[in-house]
Amino acid sequence: MRPTKATVVAHLEQLLAERLSASKEAITTTRASFAGDTKSSAGDKHEVGRAMVQQELDKLEAQRAHLLALQGELGRVPKDGSFMRVAFGSLVTTDQGMYFIAIGLGPVQVDGHTCYAISLASPIGQLLHGKAAGDAVSFNGRRIVLQPEAGVSLYTANGNAVMLTFNYYWGFETKDLDAQSFLAVGLAYAFGD
Repeated sequence: MRPTKATVVAHLEQLLAERLSASKEAITTTRASFAGDTKSSAGDKHEVGRAMVQQELDKLEAQRAHLLALQGELGRVPKDGSFMRVAFGSLVTTDQGMYFIAIGLGPVQVDGHTCYAISLASPIGQLLHGKAAGDAVSFNGRRIVLQPEAGVSLYTANGNAVMLTFNYYWGFETKDLDAQSFLAVGLAYAFGD
């Protein structure tokens, strides 16, 4: 079964947290190297070495700022509700794959499925924006058809949720069972914090 939007968001939050932690560690190590370099001998070689360490530090801090910005954008994703048309926060299933429209991280593996985390500003994000189930777009010479989906989520006061989803996948004229049309019904109970 394909992952839910909540599962994708949780996975991306964890991925960003891991990358931020690694970034912080790299910055700390680089700063220590920069501070330790002050005991080196004077001269051009010393100054060039310090400049290279400073450039690396600047690059790492820019990467960290970018990760923090992505984390902020991900925090703006609406947690509930469904979209009739593709918008910021949509999890879109197509005949070519699954796209999460929020932040640009590229392909990520979520529960054994590849999900493309893209921003609305990306070329594919711009093509999908405003489209609805059954619509088709052309990207890099490939035709991509949005799969229809419907569902409802009911939330309790303590943050628990009951979700009922319906997905209709239509296939093509083929004997391959993976390409046949089918209706999937999902029922889930999610525990809140």
